Amino acid sequence: MGASDRRSGNNGRPYLGGTSETPDNHQLAQQLAVLKERMNTMQADLSATLERFRANVARRETRMLLAMAAMIGLAVAVLGFLV
Repeated sequence: MGASDRRSGNNGRPYLGGTSETPDNHQLAQQLAVLKERMNTMQADLSATLERFRANVARRETRMLLAMAAMIGLAVAVLGFLV
């Protein structure tokens, strides 16, 4: 990237298209399309993560209920043995 590709005031980043400070509508539309695709990808990732979280919570709740039922059953057996 040569000096002609950069201008001061843009923090050393090349301008879109390399010639103008202001991107045209086509460039903005391309940037918007890229951002929309990234947003859709992130949303899909978040949805998948949320679904995994929900499944983990459901499994944990099931294990807790089974453990509670086992403890109640054990308590009933001990009380039945003692009485």
